[in-house]
Amino acid sequence: MRRILIVALLHTIVMSAIAAVPTFQPDHTALDGILTRLDGDCRAGSFDFDGYQGWYGDFWGPDDAYAALISPGDGSCLCTEGVVVQDVHIIMYVNIATVFVVQAELWSATDVGGCQVPLAPLAVSLPVQYSDFPGTGNANLEIPFDSPCLAPGDDYFVVVRFLPGTTGLFIGVPVDSSPAPCTTWVNRTGLAGWHDVVGEYGWLGNFYVYADLNCCSDPVAAEGRTWGEMKALYR
Repeated sequence: MRRILIVALLHTIVMSAIAAVPTFQPDHTALDGILTRLDGDCRAGSFDFDGYQGWYGDFWGPDDAYAALISPGDGSCLCTEGVVVQDVHIIMYVNIATVFVVQAELWSATDVGGCQVPLAPLAVSLPVQYSDFPGTGNANLEIPFDSPCLAPGDDYFVVVRFLPGTTGLFIGVPVDSSPAPCTTWVNRTGLAGWHDVVGEYGWLGNFYVYADLNCCSDPVAAEGRTWGEMKALYR
């Protein structure tokens, strides 16, 4: 009986954390100090740096994955034959005790009700650890990534996934001031599928996940593998 009560209590705590309403914290500090120069031919994803307006607390979890739509053929890139994802970035609000273990992923996209939604993984980076942050504030995590050559006319998602070894309290998810539904999605422990933070959760802006791209030739088809197949490649 006691074991059943303990399990029920833990389940309640976990589900309460998942259901917690995130709190928005306005922040008028510019992102200039943490931005890196473009490492490639062009950039794609969610990167309205000038529109930064603050961050959401009481939301991030150490097993979350954050995805942003990239459309290399939307006119922002001059690559006519193909593009390679060179680096993937995420901006997070951190403190000196934060430890992140993350990997970058490339996913195919599919249309669901007029929205492009992450469909299946195409490639994954090696894990990278970030720690020893100098203080409390925003940090730009840059994850090396060398994807296959992609067709510039297709839609994809770049994903940052937090892995075991990640620890931290009072972590924030920074957002811009130009909310666009169907653009930034989150996959959370305890919740199936991907969720649109603007269209579903009503966030005031999109979070920052973006990629530096290089031009290439001979693009490959966007054929997804299952997540189990992708993980097996790196065991």
